[in-house]
Amino acid sequence: IVMRVRAPEADFWRGQTFATFDGRTWQVLDDVGYTAEGPDISIEPAFGDHDLSRLVPTEEFVQTFYVEVDQPNLLFAAYRPDRVVFDGDVSIRSDGALRTDLVLTAGSIYTVVSQRPIVDATSLARQGHIAERLTQAGRDAFVMYLEVPDTTTARTVQLADQLAAEATNSYEVVRNMEAWIDANVRYDLDAPVPPEGVDAVDDLLFGSQLGFCEQIASALAVMLRTQGVPTRLATGYVPGERDRVTGVFEVRASDAHAWVEVWFPETGWQAFDPTADVPLAGESTRNSVGGDLVRSVSDTVGRLFRDHGRAVAIVALLGLLVGVL
Repeated sequence: IVMRVRAPEADFWRGQTFATFDGRTWQVLDDVGYTAEGPDISIEPAFGDHDLSRLVPTEEFVQTFYVEVDQPNLLFAAYRPDRVVFDGDVSIRSDGALRTDLVLTAGSIYTVVSQRPIVDATSLARQGHIAERLTQAGRDAFVMYLEVPDTTTARTVQLADQLAAEATNSYEVVRNMEAWIDANVRYDLDAPVPPEGVDAVDDLLFGSQLGFCEQIASALAVMLRTQGVPTRLATGYVPGERDRVTGVFEVRASDAHAWVEVWFPETGWQAFDPTADVPLAGESTRNSVGGDLVRSVSDTVGRLFRDHGRAVAIVALLGLLVGVL
């Protein structure tokens, strides 16, 4: 167990996003944001989230994190964090990631208040094709989330074009791509590393067709970017197992995960997980969200980690987190 989280419902415990991809490796943005002094810190809207509160309803979501083992200087949070109670300075990056001036030792406690947007399939679908709604200024602003690696192959682009062709909006494009990945790619912790010089997404889609969460999420992100949809990789943890007596989520190292965040013009960044079927915030009742998310994400990912290759994926995911300090 790496941490315990007291929260009314399950959610992704988000740590860091990655913006640029060279076909094999993801990197964070250089923008370090600004620093605020604790213990009670208000967080300004992140890039892509400005002024969205007037366009979409939100709900307050309070989480308290109890650190069980020494961790790097990342504060985890359900998206979108609005306030942090932490006895120290916090660096608030442009992507909404939170870093501290301290290494978090076992026994550390912090609280995050998030304003979670309430969205459903209808509210996402009605926003149409995102690429058509972006002005030139918008494309310039989101350029780091639209760049496609030079190594991206023609057949990757062709597949993305094919999956987008019948869609009437970008939400359908996302779902079409997720469905194709689900039907053609198998989650495998022993997935091979592509040979040197080979594009990782092409190798996953047309070569091995085996991958774990980072590889699968990378494929979805690149295909969406070929369609002009701002996309990035997010890393952190799935909810963990909830103790029904205490109401606390027990988050283990094996719950480390990677998923995709897609930007929508009216609702901002929205998480999609191509390795599991996660309900949108507006599609479940308050009482059922926690159970659904835990069953669909934690159980799925947890089961896949329970084999002899689990350590490989855990080290890879934690390396993404530690490597950006």
